[in-house]
Amino acid sequence: MRQPLSELRPEWIYGSRGGRVGLKFFCPEHYDHTISIYFTNPLDGEEPAQPTTPVLGPGFRAALLHTGDTFETLSLGSGLDHGEDQTIFIQNGSVIIG
Repeated sequence: MRQPLSELRPEWIYGSRGGRVGLKFFCPEHYDHTISIYFTNPLDGEEPAQPTTPVLGPGFRAALLHTGDTFETLSLGSGLDHGEDQTIFIQNGSVIIG
């Protein structure tokens, strides 16, 4: 399954200095919860998020390396475990469940 990130109502998460430290978007399978991701290399000069192990469930969070600075160009350095042997990837602005 592949879907543009922009269709999942993404929003930037802002840090204390107003820079983008992560994003959240609706789950592409269930649409009843959001997924939050914090960046280990945030945009706009913010301090990095502390790396964490992804936790399954609604609203789970992870700290990941990324490239791109818009929702249309964003890619994550690794995938997020999403239960039942599924992983969510974001590549070039598309959310892919594999």
